[in-house]
Amino acid sequence: MVLEMMVLEVIVLEAMVLEVIVFEMMVLEMMMLEVMMLEMMILEVMILKMMILEAIMLKPIMLKMMLCNVIMFEIILLKMILLEMIVLEYYDSESYPNA
Repeated sequence: MVLEMMVLEVIVLEAMVLEVIVFEMMVLEMMMLEVMMLEMMILEVMILKMMILEAIMLKPIMLKMMLCNVIMFEIILLKMILLEMIVLEYYDSESYPNA
């Protein structure tokens, strides 16, 4: 009877040890999860940095495009001025045929 109780106590003790091991495993898993979360955060930061870099890279391109648009606008203005001059010359020659 006493021996059986002692055996039962040993079994209970083993169960407690197993519970401790399971708990340790859970803690380890949580730590692993935390590490994974940290890695994900680091990745997100890296992605953000890349996006910022892309934005910085894009700025000169955008500026160049804006400059191109300005140049195109200036060319169009020049063409319009030339056209006006041609039209004016035409009207001048019409009004003064002998000149």
